[in-house]
Amino acid sequence: MRDKTFQIFGQVIDQKHRTALQGLRVEAWDSDMFRDDFVGADVTDADGNFRIEFTQIYFRELFFDRAPDLYFKIFQDRELIASTEDSVLWNIQAGDQDVLIEVDYEDS
Repeated sequence: MRDKTFQIFGQVIDQKHRTALQGLRVEAWDSDMFRDDFVGADVTDADGNFRIEFTQIYFRELFFDRAPDLYFKIFQDRELIASTEDSVLWNIQAGDQDVLIEVDYEDS
């Protein structure tokens, strides 16, 4: 049996100026009742795009055969600048998932 692949394709933009944000680390987390689990990460490209991919094997080990509830943390260098923890993507299914993350961004 072939493992299913979960792919998150996204873009991070500045909320105010509606422009793409390059060079930010985007982490995907599974929201759990007791302890959230890290899923994967990527760095945004010149167009603010990122891609995070994981397979069903990884999913089974971390999430015990259930659909993950994902949120994202966005970092500039080591500083957390945004989180979507208050707007979780519930029960993500295998395949492609597109997300747009809007950040209140001030270039320091």
